[in-house]
Amino acid sequence: MCHKKATNTSTEPPDETQTYSPSPRSNGWLCPWNVYMVSVWFFIVLFSVFYFGTLLPFIPAIPRYVLYAIGMCIFATVIVTDIIAISINPSDPHISGQGGRNKVRPIFDRSKHRHVIENLYCNLCQSEVGYKTKHCKTCDKCVSDFDHHCKWLNNCVGDRNYWG
Repeated sequence: MCHKKATNTSTEPPDETQTYSPSPRSNGWLCPWNVYMVSVWFFIVLFSVFYFGTLLPFIPAIPRYVLYAIGMCIFATVIVTDIIAISINPSDPHISGQGGRNKVRPIFDRSKHRHVIENLYCNLCQSEVGYKTKHCKTCDKCVSDFDHHCKWLNNCVGDRNYWG
């Protein structure tokens, strides 16, 4: 279900001596999903069922409504911020508009290049990138102001989805 075979949709003929990698993910919802992300959503559902369905019904009426309101605000905040952080594509702006999802990328060859990004050019994305951009090996995309790849969000944390 989550695995897709790489196809060449570019206009240039592929280099027969080069091996190609699958298309990069644009956000954390795309497969393959990380076990950590699935477990987070499982525990959010489990804890909400326990809190709202099992624990709160046994509390007296007046404090129950206050706790329902507080609990709903907390759960709504957690769910909305999690969905937003997973859904945002943190790719470098130079690459985002180039249809990177349909572009077949070569697998990095250290005999040709010392680093993936050299002189503000990504050898995998085959595009110019910004100064603070790094290439995420998990998502196979360049991320502006790359901080880390978050297993809990199944997405990269970078300039577009880092608010701290």
